[in-house]
Amino acid sequence: MPHQHFYVDQNSIDANIVAELYAQAEQALKKIERHLEAVSVPTLNQLRYAGCHLARYLRSDGSNTNKDELLKAANHCKRAIYDVYETGISFFLLNLDKFKDDYKSVVITDVMSDWITDLETIESIRDRASETSRNNPGDHFREFEEMFDQLKAIVKKASIARTELNKQLKAQRRNSAIFWITVLTFLFLIFGFQGIKFKGQSGNVKQGQAEISSPSTSSNPTN
Repeated sequence: MPHQHFYVDQNSIDANIVAELYAQAEQALKKIERHLEAVSVPTLNQLRYAGCHLARYLRSDGSNTNKDELLKAANHCKRAIYDVYETGISFFLLNLDKFKDDYKSVVITDVMSDWITDLETIESIRDRASETSRNNPGDHFREFEEMFDQLKAIVKKASIARTELNKQLKAQRRNSAIFWITVLTFLFLIFGFQGIKFKGQSGNVKQGQAEISSPSTSSNPTN
């Protein structure tokens, strides 16, 4: 996965760049709102900070000496976009971890033939997200948008696959129940037969003991 950076400096920054970044932040918020009910507070704070710096720039004469306010506004917008997609990525990773746990007893590739490739993508994104969070994360917002979209596609496939995978789970549980019922029935028959056999043998022993303990009858001698 190529690493995409987005740098701006005081020489290249202008109001149009800030406006574009702000619009991208709004677009990112709309994308994630479809999956999460709440938007993270850090994201909203970053946009608020961007607005403050933009207002300071507009109140100035707009000279190059005040472009640092535009630069700060741009950096806050970039960080806001990063925070949005980072939140979405974390949400999707948790979703996919639950998916793996829910269907750990069935063969997912029977339904999702490219699941192994998807797993490689998931783990690559997990590692990359952890690594990037420590190194100027705002400069990597485009890369995070790409990773967000990749996970979104995998989550969509996984959601569709749940119907067929649930059928596999149901069949697996039914077969397991049939197996154990068969085993228990077999054991019941074996022990039942042994019980009947034991009772028969016990009856024969008691009958023999009764015959032994009974006095023998003999004819009286003739006088």
